[in-house]
Amino acid sequence: ADQLHLELIHTTEELQRLLVTAGELPGSAKTNLERWEKICVRSGRTLAERQLRVAAIGAIKSGKSTLVNALLGGDYLRRGAGVVTSIVTRVRRGEALKAQLFFKSWKTINNEIRQALVLFPDGNDGELNTAEFDLRQEKHRESLARGLANLSDDQLMCTDMRDPNSVLLTAYLKGFPSAAPLIDDQERQQAYTGEQFQQHQGFVGDDALSVYLQDIQLEIPATAWDEQVEIADCQGSDSPNPHHLAMIQDYLISAHLMIYVVSSRTGLRQADMKFLSMLKKMDSMSNILFAMNCDLSEHENLADLMRVVERTREELQPITANPEIFSFSALYHLFNLPDAELNAKAQGRLSAWRADPEMTAFADAQHEAFIQRLQHKLKFERFSVQAGAHLGRLDLSLIHISEPTRPTT
Repeated sequence: ADQLHLELIHTTEELQRLLVTAGELPGSAKTNLERWEKICVRSGRTLAERQLRVAAIGAIKSGKSTLVNALLGGDYLRRGAGVVTSIVTRVRRGEALKAQLFFKSWKTINNEIRQALVLFPDGNDGELNTAEFDLRQEKHRESLARGLANLSDDQLMCTDMRDPNSVLLTAYLKGFPSAAPLIDDQERQQAYTGEQFQQHQGFVGDDALSVYLQDIQLEIPATAWDEQVEIADCQGSDSPNPHHLAMIQDYLISAHLMIYVVSSRTGLRQADMKFLSMLKKMDSMSNILFAMNCDLSEHENLADLMRVVERTREELQPITANPEIFSFSALYHLFNLPDAELNAKAQGRLSAWRADPEMTAFADAQHEAFIQRLQHKLKFERFSVQAGAHLGRLDLSLIHISEPTRPTT
């Protein structure tokens, strides 16, 4: 495996050089080739680090954060009603409980804002038509607020979704009072440890604060996963914030294994099929485990739940021939942890679920099967999972090189 690992790194470096050379040819699709060169660089860096990255993905409210919490053995990630994950949250094993927030610099923030100001082609009242826009200037913030307030509904929408520029500008403006004291001329970090650990959740669950972050990494002690495994809790793929999908896609460039979470309340939705079709084009379907997150309160009996599971399996057939689906309740297993601290409402729900031994026995067996399958992939199939995902990205890069060149515009 070590020799193959070195050969893969060497092959990746050769492909990077090939992509650079192809981009320099007259009439080449330079922008597209540069993108794939960056993908190769990032994928190669992850391969060299021997880090195995697992992404929890799926639609809003499918239970991704709850599932990751259950995997980690505690309530570390924010969960609840509505959109509660606004940034990809990476989790690794560490010596002590720690949340590390990586903030953007003022230069990065202002550059992003200036690019988004194309939303105002006429410069609004003059302050928005300058390369000197600085969010720290009160007059600039006031001008931006007026400009956003004067936008029409058509300007706030773009091809049936919220305009990305308006979303970005609104978030920066809204979050400024709280985030500004934490931002510097240079990128800086903020750590929350011990009893302060939960403070990171305020940034993760608020677009107006998470927009100021480059990255966030949690360190959890005594998890079942080793130091070279990273688990990422991703935003909902159908989030109304268009930047969320872009962040998910960015993380998936360097991810090796995916846990696709589907809620048993809804089954697969149109948004799921659209996202899964995108993953199929990325040649990622062989690296997906499906977790049917069962709402034990929603189903009258086990037979009702199984109908949802079988329907989901049938709907997945056109995308992947043999989907691995494990059906269990992430919340039930989170509540059922030995050290779980439950309020009266949670205790009542747990008691109600335990009153149906057939359903809970099925959920227990499926959860155990899921954990065993995941552990087997992470421990005994680690290199093949890493190499397979990496080779898939290299293959896509080669396809783009071999495509007919298109004149640059």
